[in-house]
Amino acid sequence: MRIIASLVGVGLAASLGVGCTTRQGAYSDVPGPLVTNDQSVQVDDENINAVVVHIANGQFDESVYEQQTGNMRLVLRTEGGPYLFSIDDLVQPRELPESGSTVVQYSTSAPGRHTMHAALSTPTDATATEATATLDVRPVGGR
Repeated sequence: MRIIASLVGVGLAASLGVGCTTRQGAYSDVPGPLVTNDQSVQVDDENINAVVVHIANGQFDESVYEQQTGNMRLVLRTEGGPYLFSIDDLVQPRELPESGSTVVQYSTSAPGRHTMHAALSTPTDATATEATATLDVRPVGGR
């Protein structure tokens, strides 16, 4: 009787497809931004502009970044940190990881130039320096 019950159990498991499965594809249905060679990225579904900023070994990869007024997503990619990051009048100081990506969202309605700051948050010596870059906010359609 046990043999019959075991065979029925194995047959039932096989017919129901019990076992390991492999999932392929993305784990989320949330669309990612369309990335181009330009430092500015348009995220269409949310009508949010994004700027990608790289900070490596205590330096910004560009001296000037441009954005338009409105809702903004700043993608900060870091190496060699951790860093303390801020943007004058727009983003309060915040910690960035030693290596990785951080997304900061904010909104600005007025054109202008703002200084971005990045400094090692755990300096190894008393002469640690701060890197700066400029964020140039322009009106929509403006140059």
